[in-house]
Amino acid sequence: MVAGQQPHRATPDLSPAPLNAELDRWLRQLQRSLSLEADSGFQDLQGQRSRFSAFLEQQCRSPSPQLPARDCQQLAPFAAQFSRYSEASPAQRRYLVTQLRQHLHQLRRQLDPPAPLSPPRLRLTDSPASARAGRSTADLPLSELKGIGPKLATRLAQLGLFCLEDLIGYYPRDYVDYSRLVRIQALVPGETATVVATVRRVHAFASPKNPNLAILELQLQDP
Repeated sequence: MVAGQQPHRATPDLSPAPLNAELDRWLRQLQRSLSLEADSGFQDLQGQRSRFSAFLEQQCRSPSPQLPARDCQQLAPFAAQFSRYSEASPAQRRYLVTQLRQHLHQLRRQLDPPAPLSPPRLRLTDSPASARAGRSTADLPLSELKGIGPKLATRLAQLGLFCLEDLIGYYPRDYVDYSRLVRIQALVPGETATVVATVRRVHAFASPKNPNLAILELQLQDP
């Protein structure tokens, strides 16, 4: 060692241990089943072996052996509620599914916490989410996205949206398809449609009640 030179000290690895593979698969399986049930409108889907409610009741009553005992006890109330899932109203089913999804989301963050920040002398090049071993982009919690704070994350959680995959699969309730063109004779009352027609007459005038409002009347017929 050169005189006056300080000995080099290796920086300890502070990154958390990756989530147990078996426990990770178990959490993914539950989250996937909850997502499918939510997408179906909470109809208690029939699987290959059992219904959704029976599957969740069994999984909450006998969770993965890799799950700590304290966390297993916290799932017991969910097992009791899913045993009565068939008797619940759609609103109650939605609430229960959302609550379990939120619980599993928090459980994953507890068992697989975000990687700690690097020492100040180092420049961060990756986000904590990308630095975490074994974490795919689809599992990225919405709370880690830029622009989503705690309040917005809470509101999204109430809709059952916890990770990026949930947000991508959250489709609009309705939309207007302007590519579907119909004739006047094919119109259905109350339905929004894009009409293909010939303009026979045009009349523009000011509204009698509001002179600043211009009204355009068209007389159309099928081409």
